[in-house]
Amino acid sequence: MFKLRSRYSVLAFVRLGLAGLIGLTMSGVTVMAADTWTNLAGTSSVSGELLGMWNGRVLLKLEGGRRVSVAMNDLRAESRIQAERRFEEMQRRIVERRDEIRLIAEEESAAAPTDLAGGFSAPDAPEYRAVAANQDLQQTLTGIRDQLLAGHPRVFYDTLPDSQRTAFDRWFGIAVRKVDAGSYDSARRTLATFGELIVSRQRWLFSHPQFAALASGSEGTWLATGAALRDLFSDEVTGVERLRTTSIPELLAGMDDAIAPVLYQAFTESGLAAMAPDIQATPGQDGGTTASLVLPVIGSIGSVVGYPQDGGWIWWGDKPEAAAARWQQWTEALEAIPDDSLPVAQPLGGLLGQLDQSLAGLMAASNRQHFHQQLDEALPQWLAMFQQGLGVLGAPQGVAGGPAGGMMPGMPGGGMPGGGMGAGGMPMPGMPTMPSVPGMPGMPGMGGGAPGMGGNPMGAGAPGDAGDGGFVEP
Repeated sequence: MFKLRSRYSVLAFVRLGLAGLIGLTMSGVTVMAADTWTNLAGTSSVSGELLGMWNGRVLLKLEGGRRVSVAMNDLRAESRIQAERRFEEMQRRIVERRDEIRLIAEEESAAAPTDLAGGFSAPDAPEYRAVAANQDLQQTLTGIRDQLLAGHPRVFYDTLPDSQRTAFDRWFGIAVRKVDAGSYDSARRTLATFGELIVSRQRWLFSHPQFAALASGSEGTWLATGAALRDLFSDEVTGVERLRTTSIPELLAGMDDAIAPVLYQAFTESGLAAMAPDIQATPGQDGGTTASLVLPVIGSIGSVVGYPQDGGWIWWGDKPEAAAARWQQWTEALEAIPDDSLPVAQPLGGLLGQLDQSLAGLMAASNRQHFHQQLDEALPQWLAMFQQGLGVLGAPQGVAGGPAGGMMPGMPGGGMPGGGMGAGGMPMPGMPTMPSVPGMPGMPGMGGGAPGMGGNPMGAGAPGDAGDGGFVEP
C-alpha cells in the first residue's frame, strides 16, 4: 500500500504543490490527464493527476478530489518515470503561459496594437471610374460629382480639356522646380509625422482623458485620417523628388489612393453623398451651357457656366480664351522666380514648425505616462495653432476647401478647379447654402495642391476668382 500522509504542515504542503498549483492555475482550462500510479511492490494502484513534485515527493490529486503526497521511492520505476515526464510537461506549460502573459502585458502597455488599424479603418472607396470624354455638360458634371463623392478628387484633373491639362502640366512642372525643397519637405514630413503619431501611438493617445473626450466615438475616423496623412505626405507619394520626376497622372493616382478611403468616409458619414445636387443643363449665351445645381425640396442652389473645348468642358465660367490667358499669366509669373527659392508661405510654415516641435516630444515618449505629460503641454498649443490656422487658411465665404489666394509668394490668387485642399482635414467654409465638408490637408506651399483636392463637391472656385465659389447665384 501507499504510505499516504493525510496530515502534514501547511508549509510543506505549499512547497510540495507550488509548481503544480502555479502550472494548473496559469494554464487556464488545460489540466494534466489522470494517470495510473503503482506502488513499488506493484500491489496497489490509484488514478490521479500530478499536481507537483517537491523534495523527493509527488503530490497527486485523486479522482475523488483528495490530495495525497507519495514518496518517489515508494513508486515503481514506470510511475517514477511518468512523474518526471509529467513534471517536465508542467514546467514547460508554466514557461509558455508566463511568456504568453508577458506578451499580453507588453501588448496592452504598447503605444499601439500589433495590428495598427486597431480594429478601425476607413471603408474601401468604390473603384475609380474615369468620366468619358465628348459628353454634354450635364453628364460631365454628374460624373465629376459621383467620382468625388466616391472619394476620387483626381476626377477634376482627368476631366479637364486636353489644352487645360497641358497648360496645368506645364505650370505644375515649373512650380515644383521653384519651390524650396528643404522648406517643402520639412512641412510635408511634419504632416506625415502627425499622421504617424495618431496611428502608431493610438492607445496612448486615446487613453489621454482630454483627447479621449475629444475623440469619443470617432476613433475610427481619427485613425483613418491619420493613416491618410501618413501615406499622402510620405516620400513615396508627395516627396519633392517624386513631384519633380513623376508624371502628373501617376502622381495624382498615388495621392488619390492615399486619401480616397477617408474622403469617401467623410462624404458618406456627413450625409453629403445622400444630398448631392442633381445637375440640370440649359443652353446659355456665347456658346456656353448653364448647369443648375438642384437639391430635392430646396430646388436650385446655384449654377455654373461651361464652355466646350477639346471634347471636354471648361465648367468654371471661363471662356477658352480667358482660361488660356490666365494659364499664361500664372506660368510667366512662375518663370520669373529663381528655382528652389519659394519657401512654404508664412505664417503656415511657422505653425508647422511649432507642430513639429511638439510632435518630436510625443514621438520620443517611452511610455504612456511620459506621453500623457507631453500631450498635456501639446494640446493647448495645438488649440491655439488651430485657431491661428483658421485665420491663415480660412477661405472667403463661398470657397469650398481652401484659400482664394495663392500659397506661394508672387502667385496670382485663386486655385485650380475644385479649389484647394482644406488645411489639416478641418472643415472649411463652403457656399452659404451648402454644407461644407472636411477637406484634406493641402500640399504645403503648392497653392491648394492638385485640382479639386477636397472641399465641397461642387463648391469649386474658378481660377483667379476672389472666392465666389464659381457659382452664379439664382
